[in-house]
Amino acid sequence: MRHLKISALLVASSVMTLAAVGNSEETKFARVTLSDFDRQSNTLVGAVPGTEINPGYFRRLENTTHLPGIGGPNYPPNPCNAHISVYNKIITKVPEGPGRLNATLSVLTNLARSSCCVDTQWTGDATSEASVLQLRPVACDL
Repeated sequence: MRHLKISALLVASSVMTLAAVGNSEETKFARVTLSDFDRQSNTLVGAVPGTEINPGYFRRLENTTHLPGIGGPNYPPNPCNAHISVYNKIITKVPEGPGRLNATLSVLTNLARSSCCVDTQWTGDATSEASVLQLRPVACDL
């Protein structure tokens, strides 16, 4: 009888897991050119080139993965490279979670002011507010 309960529990949890996977939203990936960053809501605002998402709204979450940024060529001078350098120092020293979210607030604000780009992976509708899964600052293509 005990084995039957365990088997029934495993089957039920498997069905629930498969049902959840079937209903999960599609993951999207694009390079977003930032135009603003709302510190209160932790939302990046930016355009996704080649799409109708202009502007898009991308909300960082506590579990958003921050990948190391990639700078561009040193000439012509690119203000994004300095911001990416600071960002990389933060993510190497501050563990993932609320501390990292707070530590990167000013860097993301400066990236947005300089119209820098971020490679972003998200789920949801970016025309309202998508959930950011991964974030990597990059030098925009000139």
